[in-house]
Amino acid sequence: MPINQNINLKISPNITPRSNPLGSVARPTPKPKGALEKIDIDKIGKGYLMTEGSYGRSFGIGKGAGLKGQLSTVRKAGIKTTTKNLSKKNIEQMHDLLAEAISKNAVSSNTYISRRDRASIMKKSRELAKTPDSGFSFEDRQDLLTIVDEMRQQHREKLLKNNFDDLNQPDPKQTDKSGLDNPKPNKLQTNNNFNLFAKK
Repeated sequence: MPINQNINLKISPNITPRSNPLGSVARPTPKPKGALEKIDIDKIGKGYLMTEGSYGRSFGIGKGAGLKGQLSTVRKAGIKTTTKNLSKKNIEQMHDLLAEAISKNAVSSNTYISRRDRASIMKKSRELAKTPDSGFSFEDRQDLLTIVDEMRQQHREKLLKNNFDDLNQPDPKQTDKSGLDNPKPNKLQTNNNFNLFAKK
């Protein structure tokens, strides 16, 4: 049977390549941190290395140093918005609740504020909020919880980063000996058994 060569193939111009469904998924944008979540545990330390700092203004290297300095810093950062409910007295009350838990752990431990310490802090803050004329409200207690959870999260992230960096470090005990057993010949080395000017 002869082949009909007059067949016209019509391709629809509306056909578009199928897109990758995985590539079209947008990554979730991280939620911007509030003033209380900008507290920096690196400027506080822990265990016997915990720094108290000062509630007063500090400048230069000592700016925002220590637990007192960091609490004052985050309060001032959100004084017109998220921390406008916090007074200087509230910051001092938070310090007293946090300092014992942070300073009692060993510097080399994997804990900054343990679950038990977190529960104890929140229990004491609840009692403080229920105490008449304490000046510490349940809104202040919620701010304290935000600070505690942020401290714990920062410490977990530091541990993960340190473990990751340790895994990527080369082991100094393991050396590459592949080139010692079979050294490559030197290209400049001449063969003593071959003399270009030797008589035949």
